[in-house]
Amino acid sequence: MWEGRGRSVDSALVDAEGARPTDSGLVQQAGPAFERESPLVAAASFISPAHETVSGSLGLRACDFVYSCGVLSMWTPNAAHCNLLLALLLPMSVCGLLTACGGSWPWLQIFSPQQHFRDLARSRGSISMDVCRVLCTVAVVSCHALVRGRWRDFPDGSTADFLRKSDRIYPRVQTTFLVLAVTLCTEKVSKHPLGSERGWRFLLRWPIAVLRYALRRLATLLPLVLLWTYAYLHIWAADLPLNHILDLDHLRDWYGHRKANCSRTPRLWSSVLLVHGLVFGHSQSNLCHNLSAFEGMWHVDVAVFAMATLLGSGRAASWIPPLLWPLAVGMHYMAAGELSAHKSHPVAGHRFLQLWPSALLTIVLLRWLPPRRTKFLFRRSLTAEAVCLLAVLSIVATAVHDWKYIYSKLAYTKPSWEFFCYAHFMDLPHVLGVFLLLRWGDQGAADDESTKATEQVESQGNLFHVLARLCFGVTIAHIFVIDFVVGFLHDEPLELTVVNLLGSAFSYLVLSLGVALSAHLTVAAPCSKLLQRFVF
Repeated sequence: MWEGRGRSVDSALVDAEGARPTDSGLVQQAGPAFERESPLVAAASFISPAHETVSGSLGLRACDFVYSCGVLSMWTPNAAHCNLLLALLLPMSVCGLLTACGGSWPWLQIFSPQQHFRDLARSRGSISMDVCRVLCTVAVVSCHALVRGRWRDFPDGSTADFLRKSDRIYPRVQTTFLVLAVTLCTEKVSKHPLGSERGWRFLLRWPIAVLRYALRRLATLLPLVLLWTYAYLHIWAADLPLNHILDLDHLRDWYGHRKANCSRTPRLWSSVLLVHGLVFGHSQSNLCHNLSAFEGMWHVDVAVFAMATLLGSGRAASWIPPLLWPLAVGMHYMAAGELSAHKSHPVAGHRFLQLWPSALLTIVLLRWLPPRRTKFLFRRSLTAEAVCLLAVLSIVATAVHDWKYIYSKLAYTKPSWEFFCYAHFMDLPHVLGVFLLLRWGDQGAADDESTKATEQVESQGNLFHVLARLCFGVTIAHIFVIDFVVGFLHDEPLELTVVNLLGSAFSYLVLSLGVALSAHLTVAAPCSKLLQRFVF
């Protein structure tokens, strides 16, 4: 269909000499540098012959947004980016070849893909944690396949309309990620040497321990954050074409003014270092692709570590978190007053103040229901099945409640204080359900180890260990994969059906896994090895 790819704009938009458009009377072209930086101007060079006959309306649509029209260049790979790709692949290829030939030098382990593959299959915790992380990642990819897909128009009340509204339960996926992160963080605190200390030495070492933990967690995220931020600013819609950027609102939003705002130095570095909310405030969104989700989770992770190490294992650790919950809800309510009705949703969003009440509920459950108090629930199969059924029903009931009630209250008005408290309290059934499922998985793994089934469990868990280690890479990369497929490969919108949605989600997931694996082998794993050897 797109037979006109690679051609410059017709004289209906721009005259042959690159002067003002004859229809619109807009300003003269701003020069080659501006054309390369503007994704919407570049997208206009790929209009089909059918679109070329349209009068200046398309030219106005593109030119009004980027303030210029001109003769446009073809999509060509940037030589600097090709050299950068070669620089990433060369160390991995050389070290992999030397390792295959029998080399055993220590520095080979930093870039050797064989070592990175072995590390991928290494267990970092229980199977239940890995399964939960994988399922949440699949849910995130599926939701974005629905929201960011290119679908045909459909009438209200149809099956497609029902599927489209299913994204209302998406915020609960973020809550599930939160429960998982808080659980893992508290396990680290229980093994941390600072947790058993008190006195004046503790007061001196506690800030250093919190800062060290924050930097270590940031260092694990930073390589992929830098990689995909660079790709967002300089490769997507620059080297890689997005022909339908004028047809899809979310593409215009992401690669238009959001990209322009992200490229500004203060916002760029505060976003990359995941401190955008601390620098610009709660009301200012992080505009650098999907970094807001990772920023909020990193803040919660550090805050949970700081509070858990400060309170220790005494009675204060059991009673202070529930006392802090109303304060956290109040802080979120006051901060949400500066936002629009949609963005002030109590259970939607990625900011710290939106996530912190759910994190406190998770801490309360972890303190009040430790493993020694819940293991009797899983000793018999009947009680274990009943607990699992209760957990699943809690999660499903919360999702249905969000679908039918929460969103209907937030159509055009901001929520009241009472509704804010109610909506945050409704996090408890979902948090409890995820918490019980994680405990059930941990208890099942412990029973398997005690019955001489360790080898079988490890063989079954290797796949989940690999997928779990790639989940962060998939989460940050899948939106770029979806945007490229939708913005370039899909010439016609698809009909929104269950089969098309599942097929699209599966294809996006497979492509994202391949991209995440490549980024892990070339960037994330070598950086992790370097940090382990020379820094932490």
